Amino acid sequence: MENLADWVIKKGLDKVDVSMFDEKMRKEVMTEVGERFIRMEKRGEAIKALILASNVERLVSYGKELMELCDFGNAFLALEPTANREQLVLLGTTCLGEGFYELAFGCFKAGGDHELARFVEDNYMK
Repeated sequence: MENLADWVIKKGLDKVDVSMFDEKMRKEVMTEVGERFIRMEKRGEAIKALILASNVERLVSYGKELMELCDFGNAFLALEPTANREQLVLLGTTCLGEGFYELAFGCFKAGGDHELARFVEDNYMK
């Protein structure tokens, strides 16, 4: 597993055909790659790897970590594919309070709260 994770990191995420792994192996390898990128503070690459791993639980927990670090853009990128309404609305509310209106709009829309998304669009994005 470690050798595969090393190989993926060395080759680059965009150059690896993850379809060559079965579902279980893909999840294990790409989650390990994601964790390594997290330790290297390569947040965008970590999110890509966790998405490729289809590791929804880890994407949600990493999104929460990024929210605590006030990295709202990457938190959104981590949470959006999870469709975790609770976390997306929480992030949207935080972004709204911080003045990140477009990001708040995206969070509410992705979280399925179209009423709040419309409110932000009508009142803050014109």
